[in-house]
Amino acid sequence: FPLRGEKHTNFQGGMKAAAFVSGGLVPNRLRGTRSNLRIHIADWYSTFASLAGQSAADKAPISPLKPDLNHPHKDVYQKNMSWPDV
Repeated sequence: FPLRGEKHTNFQGGMKAAAFVSGGLVPNRLRGTRSNLRIHIADWYSTFASLAGQSAADKAPISPLKPDLNHPHKDVYQKNMSWPDV
């Protein structure tokens, strides 16, 4: 493999990965081409949600409880039924 390092390292082998996009939504002018653009994994979720006609907002079914400084171990996420908004 041409890159030094691996996952959990700061070398390029831990930071770069190959990716591809396929399907009918790829414009004809881009099919069969290569790109050296850099993207971040966080870009994929909102991109695919948009292509699927969905909102990328990740709202919990139940809002988290306010943190209680007197009871720091209290489950503010209500048994994984809530999470902070993204």
